[in-house]
Amino acid sequence: MVTSAPTRWGKSTFLDELEARFEKARSGVVMRSTMLADSATRFENRFYRRLRGEEEGEESAFPQQNPKMALLRHIQNECDKVQTTLVVFALDEAQNLTVHQLDLLKVLTENLLNMGFKPFVLLVGQPEVLLLREWLREHSRQDIVQRFMLRAHALRGIRSAQELRPLLRDADQAIWPVDSNRSHTQHFAPIAWERGWRLEREAEGLWQTFVLHAKSIGLNAERLEVGTQFIAQAKLALLQGTIGTPQGVRDGASQLLVDPHRPLRPGHELLQAAVEHSGFREFQNLGAKPVDPGSPTSKQARRWMGQLRPRQ
Repeated sequence: MVTSAPTRWGKSTFLDELEARFEKARSGVVMRSTMLADSATRFENRFYRRLRGEEEGEESAFPQQNPKMALLRHIQNECDKVQTTLVVFALDEAQNLTVHQLDLLKVLTENLLNMGFKPFVLLVGQPEVLLLREWLREHSRQDIVQRFMLRAHALRGIRSAQELRPLLRDADQAIWPVDSNRSHTQHFAPIAWERGWRLEREAEGLWQTFVLHAKSIGLNAERLEVGTQFIAQAKLALLQGTIGTPQGVRDGASQLLVDPHRPLRPGHELLQAAVEHSGFREFQNLGAKPVDPGSPTSKQARRWMGQLRPRQ
């Protein structure tokens, strides 16, 4: 299965959650790795080490061992610990995979099937990974597509205040610091918390501020999607901006009013500053141009064929 999303759209968070759920349920072993943009045609051992979780895949990590056999033994040991046969290969930055790597992965999954395991491959990457899928089809590698890329899904961004609200509610409920009895909101805005303010209530105001920013940079506000990493940064900025005393917030740029006769709400300036802090404007072109799955560049094609020199 292929899952694609632009930068800062929450791919790492998605994989974190996936890994945590499998670990909690003890229903499968997740082999998570990041595919770097280099050639594996001459570095098969490095590829196997990366699949095991070694980011750089250097030789010293497995001295005097066959990396593929070491990987298979590691998988068997991890599966024995939780008494499962399900193995999930979660490969991040999958757009960097080469055809040779995919062939190695195909043989590896066949080896695991013969050993009685149930391998599942999840390819997660930039939208470019969809170009790789179409390029493989056009170059008669339907075997790879059928094995690893038959289903394709896109991670969606936040599209409304209603979808934003649960993310803000998390700050009102999640404990921080870990060993305390306070929530994120209570920790960062204790005075506002005592007055009954909750971050969840700012969903509509924060979303409308994102909409205004989208319009200001020429995006279609009706089709707006905001990546979860932008939301996380805006949420943090909003919480940190509310740290203060009865006289107001720390930086004085805006105020959470503490007068009991006035409503307790962050000012427009604070919401605007939070969206600016999120980095949303810097990534204004993400999603603005449709991806043409039939037009990979020559450099992309050379990389997929393993013809580019690895990064130094």
